[in-house]
Amino acid sequence: MKNIIITGTSRGIGYELALEFAAAGHNVLALSRKQPQALLENEN
Repeated sequence: MKNIIITGTSRGIGYELALEFAAAGHNVLALSRKQPQALLENEN
């Protein structure tokens, strides 16, 4: 398990990367100007 920081996660590539890394079991710190609801549903 790795700690991963991704910026621009409200949509697009950053959003999809955050979902993929979280699904793979990594700790994801997702940074964005807006709060995407789908990302908030993940535990980490």
